[in-house]
Amino acid sequence: MKQLLLFRHSIKDGPMNTLGPKGTKLAREVGEWLRDTESIWPQKVFHGPLVRTEQTARAFVDGFFQHATVEAQPRFMPAIEEFGTDQLFAEMVAPDGFREKAKELGNYYALFELHDVDTLRGWTGHCASGIRRAFDMLEDGECGVAFGHSPCIELAVAGILKSTSSTDMPVEFTALSEMQGILLEQDDFGIIRPVRKIAMPAPEPAA
Repeated sequence: MKQLLLFRHSIKDGPMNTLGPKGTKLAREVGEWLRDTESIWPQKVFHGPLVRTEQTARAFVDGFFQHATVEAQPRFMPAIEEFGTDQLFAEMVAPDGFREKAKELGNYYALFELHDVDTLRGWTGHCASGIRRAFDMLEDGECGVAFGHSPCIELAVAGILKSTSSTDMPVEFTALSEMQGILLEQDDFGIIRPVRKIAMPAPEPAA
């Protein structure tokens, strides 16, 4: 069996849609939290082609592997374009009113409101192929961690599940905040399935 943790990138508080102090801190914290709470040890790291996903990956690794030996450090793999490009996002947000609809419904459901079925089918297949590429680069028994964008992650999972409408996707996989993710597994027959959502609990409010 192989495992893949697919996260949305961290907060964009830097210039030109990059990570700043808040985004870097959150990614590191999630790395530390995951190391201490999950029996998972990633051997390979994947990210999309845009700089904020690589920044997220490196901050996460800094947190997760800060006390690990050099031999235990993960291997960074080539960027996976299917996890999100500027051109793809431009096509997604092109319809008038998309951003307002996304604020109301979330990115995933806004796509289904404003794009036709054939376009969505193409996007789900394209994004799901990124998940398959990542699994192809994992050896049997390995775990990988990947960083991409919303709604590419949600569409990728829809493609894996062969979802044909917005109503037949598990609700927990349709809206990911920054540094929330999904654990996926591939069995010995090559079948990929999403297992559960991964989300660090919000900090307790100060007394």
